[in-house]
Amino acid sequence: MKISRSSLSKKKNIPSRKIKSRSKLDSFSQQFQNAKHKQDKEHLNKLFNKIKKKGKQVIDTQNIKAAYEYKKHIKEYLEYVLNCSYNVKKLNSMWGGEPLSLIDTINDELDSLVKLILKEEKETLKVVDKVSKIQGLLIDIHQ
Repeated sequence: MKISRSSLSKKKNIPSRKIKSRSKLDSFSQQFQNAKHKQDKEHLNKLFNKIKKKGKQVIDTQNIKAAYEYKKHIKEYLEYVLNCSYNVKKLNSMWGGEPLSLIDTINDELDSLVKLILKEEKETLKVVDKVSKIQGLLIDIHQ
């Protein structure tokens, strides 16, 4: 079979494929990402407000049940942050070893808070300080 140039130049009912413009796809993708980011941010704000409310309850009651609920809300918040692929800021250790993540610091502070309550130290300032410190660390992640 011989192929001539004239047969190549003629169109023979070959369906043309329309390629969607890249900008339309990028625009949709950007809109989708923006909507997801907005939804994630709203959910994080709700979780953060729960944490603040429970933190106030811990300060007021110094009750171990409230402290565990506070810890549970923080765990839920941190899991959501990690699952949403938010960047977790790293703190470099002073000795140049492994960087300490804020999540480890928050967990240490939570454990310390629970120990304070279990020892029945009723010094409100210490409890308030711990709750404030934990909320400050969460704000660092939230921003």
